[in-house]
Amino acid sequence: MAQTKIQKGHLYRKGSGWHARFRELERQPDGTIEKVNRSQKIASVRDYPQKREVWSLFTEFMAKLNTVGFDLDASVDVRTFVVTRYLPWAEDNLATSTSRNYRQVWRERLAPRIGAVRVRDVRPVHIENVLVTIVRDNPALSKRTVQRAKALLSGIFTRAVALGLIDRNPVTEVGLPRITTREREMYAYTPDEIEQIVRVLPDPARTLCAIAAYAGLTASELRGLKWSDYDSANRLLYVRRGVWKDTVGETKTVARRKPVPVIAPLRIQLDAHARSAPLRGRDQWMFSSSVGTPVDLGNLVNRVIRPTLAKASLTWRGYHAFRRGLATILYSLNVPELLVQRILRHKPGSPVTRTHYIQAPTRDVLDAMETFERSIGGTGSISSGSPAVPQLVN
Repeated sequence: MAQTKIQKGHLYRKGSGWHARFRELERQPDGTIEKVNRSQKIASVRDYPQKREVWSLFTEFMAKLNTVGFDLDASVDVRTFVVTRYLPWAEDNLATSTSRNYRQVWRERLAPRIGAVRVRDVRPVHIENVLVTIVRDNPALSKRTVQRAKALLSGIFTRAVALGLIDRNPVTEVGLPRITTREREMYAYTPDEIEQIVRVLPDPARTLCAIAAYAGLTASELRGLKWSDYDSANRLLYVRRGVWKDTVGETKTVARRKPVPVIAPLRIQLDAHARSAPLRGRDQWMFSSSVGTPVDLGNLVNRVIRPTLAKASLTWRGYHAFRRGLATILYSLNVPELLVQRILRHKPGSPVTRTHYIQAPTRDVLDAMETFERSIGGTGSISSGSPAVPQLVN
């Protein structure tokens, strides 16, 4: 939508404030677009008694509006912008799990609090009020949940800036409100727990957990593995896709597509699984259901993993606890943090990584994984029916 011509606006006093009057585009209920009169307070008379004193603020305000504020999208409310512009963009450009999570956070946390405000009018105080009321109305929420809401707000207005609807992101100037709830502990499996879990589980749960523990793949990446992703000759496991619920898509970030070195115990376990898997074609899922679709990890947990571990007096902490465990174990073995980050394929700019990422495994990454391999006994001790894996040293 083309912008209107440059407006001079009108500055006038009303009661105790100085106001700017201008015109902007607005979509009517019947779908037509019309110019409507608007006004906005820009200063108080107490702070600026004379009109000439407030004139510079008025001209700055009008200059900003002439730059970005008369676009039709800038004059719509935040709800309309998010539903018609941001969420469709997120579905096309973000991981499926992320975009669906954002849609839920918007609907449940943000839309009722900021949806009616026009995009152009949002200020840092609006963002601060949104976050404060989220915490006030939901005192049991974790800090992580509030951070997720703020991240979505930042993404929404970053997109608005990119489209030229506003000139700066109002979220960047706002911090998180004070949150008193304690964060739930992010559990990391210990070497002893990994050894016991892998030993007692039947296949395919055994192989799934072995990959999670010894290669650090996430749940969606585990579901997305195909037999063509396993290069046994070069001891590499390629991560080419993720499966979230019923959607097959790209990995969460480009960095996540890096191949992962396969240490000897994991290679033996993968080879054993390949011999017993009902579907072994290169284009078949490595872990599939009876009808050939990616295995439902939740069902596997409820039907196999939890009952089996409970009988062995072990606690299921989730697939991601293996990934955290891998990071903790490697770090405890004096593997440099830089290499730990590269092995886990963390995205650039994340809190846990401060480096760029490899395009293919380099010698130092392979050496790091070989250090890990030596610490768990070298060869084949987690294959089906084999003796227990020697305990790693903390």
